[in-house]
Amino acid sequence: MHSFSQASPKLWEIGIRTLMISVDDVKLERLGELKGLDLMLDSGGFRRLSRGRELEPEEVLRAQIEIVEETGALPVILDYPPRSPEEVGGSIKRTAKNLKLWQRAFGDRFVYVVHGSKEEHFREAMSYLSSKPEAVALGGVAFKSRNKPKEVLDFLKSLRGLWDGKLHALGVGNSLALAAFMLGLADSADTSGYLTDASFRMIRDPESMGLIKVEEGQRCWCEACKGAEVGKRGREGLIARARHNAYWLMRALESEELALSMIGRRPSLRRAALPSLRRRAGRPAL
Repeated sequence: MHSFSQASPKLWEIGIRTLMISVDDVKLERLGELKGLDLMLDSGGFRRLSRGRELEPEEVLRAQIEIVEETGALPVILDYPPRSPEEVGGSIKRTAKNLKLWQRAFGDRFVYVVHGSKEEHFREAMSYLSSKPEAVALGGVAFKSRNKPKEVLDFLKSLRGLWDGKLHALGVGNSLALAAFMLGLADSADTSGYLTDASFRMIRDPESMGLIKVEEGQRCWCEACKGAEVGKRGREGLIARARHNAYWLMRALESEELALSMIGRRPSLRRAALPSLRRRAGRPAL
C-alpha cells in the first residue's frame, strides 16, 4: 500500500512494482511518480467510514475515472464494511447496488468486494453479478487474519472451488499473505504490516525473518537500506524501517526458504499452513 498524505516509503525504489492506492488519498499532481507501476485503486470507503463520513458512489466514481485514465489503475468498487457480523448481509446488498455504476464506467475491469468470511456470504454476494469482474476482493478476512489464520486459509481454500477468477485478500497480515500465496489460495493481497511494524521500531531480521527491536543509532546494510539509520527517531527512521521490512517481505515472496522461516514463527499459522508448505517445497512436514 502507498499513501500520499501519510509517511510512506516509495516502494518502487526497492523493486516493488505493484501497489494499492486509495482514491481519497491521491495527489493528482504526484501521479507521475507511479507511471509504469501496476496499481489497484481502492475506493477509500473504509478510510472515510473510520472517520465518520460516508462517500457518495458518484463522488468516488468521478475520481476513479480520472485516475484510471491517467494511470491505468484497476479500480475497486465502493463497498460498505460491516461493523458487526449481523451487518454482513446488509453490507453485501449495499455494495451490490453499486455494480451497475461500476460496470457502466469500467465494463468488467474492476474489483468487486465481498464481505463476510463464510461460503454463504460469498455465494450471496456473487449472485448479484451479471458478468465476471477482473477480480474479487475479500474484505471479511482482514479482521480474522491476526488471530484466526487457519479459518482464513480454510475459507480461501473453499472459495477456490466456487470461483475460478482472481482473488485478492484485503488488509491481511504479512505472514498470512505469504501463506496464501505459497499455497496458491490468493492471487494478491494488500498489507500495511511492514509500516505498522516500523512504527513500533521493529524490523525483520534477514536471517531468522523474525521481528527485532531496533536501537538508537542502529544502521542496516541490506540492499534496501544501504547504510540507512533504521534506529533513527522521526519520519526518516520510520521510512528506513518500512523500506527494510517491505524489501524482506518481497524477498520472502521470492524465496521458499525465507517464506517458510517467516510463516513458521507464528504458532497458529505454523500449525495451519506449514505442513502443506513443506510438502510443496519437498521437505518433510514437522
